[in-house]
Amino acid sequence: MTDSPRTPEWQQAYREQWQKIIDAFIRTFQEDSPPILYHYSRTESLQSILKSNIIRASNIRKLNDQLEYDYGFNLAKKL
Repeated sequence: MTDSPRTPEWQQAYREQWQKIIDAFIRTFQEDSPPILYHYSRTESLQSILKSNIIRASNIRKLNDQLEYDYGFNLAKKL
């Protein structure tokens, strides 16, 4: 990726690399579920998650704790 960050080629390469990281990260949860998955929420939210069998994710840029992003990013890089 030697092109300028403003070129469409660079942007496409950037998106492709991020997609590979995201896909690898998701595969780790699809292949072998972690023995424990922590999710902090109110009781009502937990009940809703369990009933719907759906966990929604937030936009990572809008998290109020930068360490959440750092942890996830570093974990993805290790993959």
